[in-house]
Amino acid sequence: MSIRVVRLSYSLPPLERWINPTRCYIAEILQPILVDTDAVDRLAIAVHELLENCIKYSNGDRVRFEFEVTRQGDEAIANIRTTNSALSSHVANLSRRIDALNAAHDPIAHYDEVIRDSLVQGGSSLGLARVRAESGVLLSYQTQKDVVVVFGEMPVHVREVS
Repeated sequence: MSIRVVRLSYSLPPLERWINPTRCYIAEILQPILVDTDAVDRLAIAVHELLENCIKYSNGDRVRFEFEVTRQGDEAIANIRTTNSALSSHVANLSRRIDALNAAHDPIAHYDEVIRDSLVQGGSSLGLARVRAESGVLLSYQTQKDVVVVFGEMPVHVREVS
């Protein structure tokens, strides 16, 4: 049986002003819950990048953000989930990037490659590679027509409650 340690979920207009407050709020919530402060920082990076992509590439009037830490026995998992509607070209690009990231044997080497490619192509597109390389969060996705859901998952260590 899993126990929900913390959960945050909301639906809001796709405005960039929600990104930093969400990142800071998640970090504040996790600080007393997680054993490792580095894990708090890594999750904050992932929350920032995934929510930023969700908002940036949304073509709808709402985006959905969900964050949860669940515990089962001695194991705990942090889950991030973003949902938005997007242009089919953006959905295809996201799918291609996450598939390439998951196929890479070394996330840091893949990130370095994405950085080099962005210098040649003149665009950034570093967010997803950064999430995997710097935070260690595993990424996956689901698409249905123009709706894309991105999942991030990371094992964490939760403090014992006394």
